[in-house]
Amino acid sequence: MGMTSVDPVTLNFSMKNNFKNIALIFAFLSVGLILGEWWKSSVSMGDNPLVARYDTSRFSAGIRQGEVVEVPLVLQNQGAEPVTITAVNKSCGCLRVADKLHRDLKLPLQVPAGQKASWHVSLNTEDKRGFTVQPVRIDYLAGGLSFSVNADLQLEVCPGPHSITGPILLTPDQLSGKAVIGDAFPVQKVCCKLGHCGVLRAEEAQKLA
Repeated sequence: MGMTSVDPVTLNFSMKNNFKNIALIFAFLSVGLILGEWWKSSVSMGDNPLVARYDTSRFSAGIRQGEVVEVPLVLQNQGAEPVTITAVNKSCGCLRVADKLHRDLKLPLQVPAGQKASWHVSLNTEDKRGFTVQPVRIDYLAGGLSFSVNADLQLEVCPGPHSITGPILLTPDQLSGKAVIGDAFPVQKVCCKLGHCGVLRAEEAQKLA
């Protein structure tokens, strides 16, 4: 039985085709990996399974400047898998984040699917005034992906009755001992509930004189 000879040109062409096929396979794999990473980053930036909600209902009348207030924060895992909270990033030293028993947080902390975690966020308002926003960012892992959710604390801080800021509507000769002078919030009525709308119009002060 004789051996079949192979044309060198045909063999070379076949090897070239094999190399092309291998190169195409690697190219498709690379594209697949890139698209996979893009999808993962899109998910981590978009669909957050962890939702943060404050209960500020008892502060609807505003907060007196200088108070340290404690606001309940509820974190709810709305996803189908447990989440693991890895870090809590506060915007300033005026904030303190504690667990439901008012103890310092111990991280990492796992929140099962469909469950909640109750925290307390304390804010020292000594140097705050007016509408204040204190950013808080919570980093966590879910399903092998990295997420973050913002839990910004928003409160109205009413200045004390002895602080004076502009614009002031009265001059010293228009004041009497009957007028209480403080900070004015012309378009923010919330502080009036605490008796902090202490700046009077000139005609009102003259009636008290």
